Amino acid sequence: MEVNILTENLTENVSLLGKIIPSHSQIPILSSLLLEATQDSLILSSTDLEFGVRVSIPAKIEKTGGVLVPGRQFIEILSTLGREKARLYQEKDQLIISSPSGSFKFQVLPKDEFPRLFEEKGEKAGEFTQGEYQTIFEKLIFAVSQDESRPHLTGIYVVKTEESIDFVATDGYRMSLKKIRGKTLAGIDGGFIVSPRLISEGLSLKNEKKLDLHIYKGGNQAILEAGGVLLVGRLIEGQYPSYEKVIPKDSKTSITLDREELLKLLKTVSVFARENANVINCSVNLGAFHLQVATNSLGEAESQLDGKQEGDDNQIAFNIKFLMDFLRSVGGKTITIKLNSAFEPALLTTDDDPDFLHVIMPVRVQE
Repeated sequence: MEVNILTENLTENVSLLGKIIPSHSQIPILSSLLLEATQDSLILSSTDLEFGVRVSIPAKIEKTGGVLVPGRQFIEILSTLGREKARLYQEKDQLIISSPSGSFKFQVLPKDEFPRLFEEKGEKAGEFTQGEYQTIFEKLIFAVSQDESRPHLTGIYVVKTEESIDFVATDGYRMSLKKIRGKTLAGIDGGFIVSPRLISEGLSLKNEKKLDLHIYKGGNQAILEAGGVLLVGRLIEGQYPSYEKVIPKDSKTSITLDREELLKLLKTVSVFARENANVINCSVNLGAFHLQVATNSLGEAESQLDGKQEGDDNQIAFNIKFLMDFLRSVGGKTITIKLNSAFEPALLTTDDDPDFLHVIMPVRVQE
């Protein structure tokens, strides 16, 4: 193989490839990066068998072919090169990078030893603008479970309903639901659960205008394509819970608060909450949201934020981390918290997105 490239085209997505290469792998070949020179581009691929990345780079192809190079070292060299022209070419069992910064030779292996990222893309389930993608998944990704013993809760559930496509994330203690109306899930029957890693890496692709989601059920894979970048993740098996059942249908108490001001108060009170298993007591009365934490070792904190109250006075206890995660992940100027009792889930919404809601389960505290 032999190609001529601008190094800036290589370095733009090289960090994404590097994140996939395992630091220590029982399968040595996974420490390699696959380079393939096709008729019109240079393609770089990496995988850890659970997740894969393929990046297509504009290049002048002098000779097609492919090799495996030591992944982390190859990427480290690329990251040090400035904006310059470079020539990559193979001589026997070496790949040589020739540039104004110097000449670098890497031992290579045959490309056939590298595992295939996917057999086919499968059905195109939908497409998103970058803005749509961010709006949907930034409000969901924080709520997925980290408990590998319940793998079906570690991903994001996507399902077509009569009125919308629902995107859901839950860890059993909180849940985010985003509805998208006017879109379809082309060629897909029922719902599917996408790995959070695929979603998170998609969120990092800030410069792409459009993202296409493909579902290849034959290979149990979801594929996200954005410009010259292709991300390959797994579909998670399992029966997703009936998320609609946990959404409160009405409420006895509602209070609307300034989002940034509430987050600021929670950050302060969290100093005490950390000494109380992150539990914070909240109450709504006299048009204000009251926060209180009492600890045996540190002391006590109290604060309040005025808001717009509707309905009865009420009280509840939350994991403060859940409240802060929600406030950091949503937009809008105000949020509304709706309560029924200290033992029932709370419903949280924002003023900027009527098709999004968040549910947090209360913490039961001893009187």
